[in-house]
Amino acid sequence: MSQTRSVEWLLASMMLAWGFGLLLPGDTMSLPQHRMLGAIAPEFVWAAWSVSIGAVRVVALYINGSWRRTPLFRVAGASLGLIWWIVLGFLFWTAVAGGPWPAELMWFPVFIAFEGYSIFRGARDSYHTGALQRWQPHRP
Repeated sequence: MSQTRSVEWLLASMMLAWGFGLLLPGDTMSLPQHRMLGAIAPEFVWAAWSVSIGAVRVVALYINGSWRRTPLFRVAGASLGLIWWIVLGFLFWTAVAGGPWPAELMWFPVFIAFEGYSIFRGARDSYHTGALQRWQPHRP
């Protein structure tokens, strides 16, 4: 349990940063690589989802270990992160179909792989802390 959660902190922070970046003044969805996102939902919706998922992950990481079930929240957050990066990666990939691939597109497989690793780590921690066991009253 003494291992750090640096990868999880990094991915949660990136989700927060991306979401807050969308909240900055300007119409990000008018950029060519964001048009597909804008066609699905307004900029604020994408920002709200990203900030919400990132914030829940940060809270779960912060309280990790204070309650034995927190690794389950980390697994849930990393699972949402995995889905998030798959969706964003796919939408950005379809936006450049037929054109040159921007270097940023190569980040998504890395994010996805490390989210998978984070899911594994959270699941392993859940097992070791007994997070999946039924609650039992303390008996002296």
